[in-house]
Amino acid sequence: MLRFSKQIRDPVHGWIKLTSDEVELIDNSQHVQRLKYVYQLGLAYQVYPSARHTRFEHSLGVLHVSTLMTRNLLKNLERSEVKKILENLEIHDESRDGLILHVRFAALLHDLGHLPFSHSTESITIPSLVKVLNYLDGDVCRDRILFINDCLNIAKEHEWITYMTLTYNDDLLKIINETNPHINLRTVKLLLFTKIFKKLLRVEDSIRYVPDLNYLRSFEPDDFRRVELISNVLSGELDADRIDYILRDLYFTGASVSTNLTTSDIERILDNLRVINHDIVFDEKARACLEGFVIARYNLYKWVYLHHKVTLLTTLTRELVRTLITRFRDVDFEELKNYINTLARFITGQLESCEVLKITDHYLTSLLINLQLKVKNKLNYISTLIDSIIARKSTFKSLWKRDVEFLNLFEKFGYLKGLNRVIDELIDEWVRDPEQMNFFLNLFKTRLIHELQIKTSLNADLEVECINSIIELIRNDYSLIIIGYRWFEPESKISILSSDRVVSLDKVSPLVKSILDAWLISPHFFIYLNVDKLRCLNEEVMRVLKECIVSAFVNALRDYCDKYRSIASILEVSL
Repeated sequence: MLRFSKQIRDPVHGWIKLTSDEVELIDNSQHVQRLKYVYQLGLAYQVYPSARHTRFEHSLGVLHVSTLMTRNLLKNLERSEVKKILENLEIHDESRDGLILHVRFAALLHDLGHLPFSHSTESITIPSLVKVLNYLDGDVCRDRILFINDCLNIAKEHEWITYMTLTYNDDLLKIINETNPHINLRTVKLLLFTKIFKKLLRVEDSIRYVPDLNYLRSFEPDDFRRVELISNVLSGELDADRIDYILRDLYFTGASVSTNLTTSDIERILDNLRVINHDIVFDEKARACLEGFVIARYNLYKWVYLHHKVTLLTTLTRELVRTLITRFRDVDFEELKNYINTLARFITGQLESCEVLKITDHYLTSLLINLQLKVKNKLNYISTLIDSIIARKSTFKSLWKRDVEFLNLFEKFGYLKGLNRVIDELIDEWVRDPEQMNFFLNLFKTRLIHELQIKTSLNADLEVECINSIIELIRNDYSLIIIGYRWFEPESKISILSSDRVVSLDKVSPLVKSILDAWLISPHFFIYLNVDKLRCLNEEVMRVLKECIVSAFVNALRDYCDKYRSIASILEVSL
């Protein structure tokens, strides 16, 4: 039986209990303390002011939920199967408490790699650092940065940073060994990264950077399935991570209004957890609560994560981070140069504990304010980006905000669901490879200029001078029109046990199916105009410009998919 020495009052879960060893680690590790200063939802507080909860309380919540989930999972396993799992994970405590302790430990540390502004900068930081590797300090481990960049299709940026921190950061490893000597860090990493490790086993030379792969070389398929079963508690279709962030984000954004999902519903779901063929499924008795979970998740993605203003702030933040890293020598600001080197050391697991608190929202915000004072009237583009993020001052306006506006603009093309599927697939490509995004933007600009020229040739009543000035801006100013999106996760596929058969929830629930259908015709992206640069526009010219932008966007997608046919064929979508 686990012995708890402290209880933390949490507005989402009630009392979260901690062991004395867990408290020791939390109090003595700067890496864990850092999470108190990294907001869970990045800059979403600029739209939802109370959304200032952090990665720290989220990690505590995941620790709490994963404990409940693991206990219910173990109830579904035969003693012999549990024994094999413990052997695979190198846990020698046959009371099962050892496994639960390691799951809790992994939950507490699962978000160690999140950078300032959380997902807003996901997968843009490392590709940007690669472009300036030769200008970083000599002690930065460049090989690790290059390796991570090459493997961003295997794991997310923050997952790689978490792994590097748990593997190479001597200060953190020392604290863990002193406060929790009974914890096997390889076991923790197996719980967090087994699915990633399986993919890496096929990557040449990966063992040089991921030494834990050595242990897995002797694993049989059943060994992997057993370990993956437990790791699904932290990284599965319906896991402790998702459960906590859904509940927590609903609470702190206020998006829970009209959404009835409570901890009682989660308790009902977990009580009906079953294990079939090494997979987690849920008994149909929990169907109503599972439907409530899907509705809550849909509301969060629609009203919070993909709110048009949140998406704009995310897009501008990504552009700012990319610009500051790749052009830091042009900025001529010593503090920025030092910060980029500090960031590189953190990513590679080299940063000393005394500097870890620099990798926080608060420190970076302070640096940006100081930088803005220095570059004002010199580098206006950077100054404007900082102002947009810090003070919410932006001259960009979305072409649509509501579903009905999106439908009115795109439904005439007749394939909204196909359009969104293509966009989802391309976002994955663009985030990993910004050059692909630039290629698409060039196609889009070319198409847009062509569309506007056709309009002026066919309509003599249009203000030709105004249209021509817009065309000139499109040619020369990349900040006139921007495309905003959020790299959201794929839909979770929840399986339930219905009439002794395992089926996908959406196959037996008309409610869930209708939500998925609604999601497919909701906007997954936004197009923004810099209205400050378009002062000549009257209502008629704006209408024409909107039509041309939408038409050019769709035609550019056709052009792009013609060049990269694999995308269209994978999706079975004909644009």
